[in-house]
Amino acid sequence: MSLKSIELQLAIPKTQELGKLQNEMHQRTMINQALLTSQIKQQELRKKKRTEKMTQADLKEQNTTRTPKVKDVYRGNHVDIEL
Repeated sequence: MSLKSIELQLAIPKTQELGKLQNEMHQRTMINQALLTSQIKQQELRKKKRTEKMTQADLKEQNTTRTPKVKDVYRGNHVDIEL
């Protein structure tokens, strides 16, 4: 299968265009991967901050609000002792 000179004139520029397109596609995928990894890192930082805030709030709540003592129905409030 031999190519004529006119066919070669058309084929060579098209292969160069395809090479450029493939290079662009390769770079796009690399850029997309970089963007995705940065987004994932940001999401992880947000989640970490949320959990830290939640744990700090829980600790504050535990320290400030103590469970009230349950009043026993069968016992009174005063102790009667005679010596």
